Amino acid sequence: MKASFVLSVAAALAVATNLAAAVDFPVPKLMSDVPTDSGKWKMEFVQGPDGSKAPAMAAGGMMICNTAAKAMAGDRPDGPRSDCQVKLVEDGSSRAVMEYRCPDRGSSRTTITRLASRSYEMTVQQLDRPAAKPMIMRMSYMGPCSAGDSVMSYEKDSPVCQKMRAQMPALEKNAKASCARAGSAGCEAVERQLAQFRAMCGDK
Repeated sequence: MKASFVLSVAAALAVATNLAAAVDFPVPKLMSDVPTDSGKWKMEFVQGPDGSKAPAMAAGGMMICNTAAKAMAGDRPDGPRSDCQVKLVEDGSSRAVMEYRCPDRGSSRTTITRLASRSYEMTVQQLDRPAAKPMIMRMSYMGPCSAGDSVMSYEKDSPVCQKMRAQMPALEKNAKASCARAGSAGCEAVERQLAQFRAMCGDK
């Protein structure tokens, strides 16, 4: 993924799912009926930064399990901190505007518009590039998920999963070769990685 796309997505996901550590995220009114710190969200990318298309791995949408992300990061007061700041500059029942400022990653303004119940459109504009086209994504709350789920996943029949399944025999073959070279400890790491790939598409 291009760096600008990654930064825009990071800002959008942080605002949407409260994943950034040690940042006091104000919850806008239009999202007050959604558990922003847990559950599964579907993210669909409409437009990348500068009007570009979303990268292949993001095309068609992806699922983010915030419960699993929170468990992986560890909900500890002494956990990793962030210098990012978030300010809610508009807080209506159908539209909210938030500014996300990070000393090391730039600043952006995210406009959240309600599309339907628990479904929103987010427009992310980089503040240091006001003339550039914004990133646009849609997000919908899909319900609860567990700490043991994959943090990021895709719909089982999505193009990403079809391609991943087609590549799985080669990945498994390479994994066996890596296991033979790496020994038991290294082999366990390879097997965990394969299991994570399968879990992303709901496969065993």
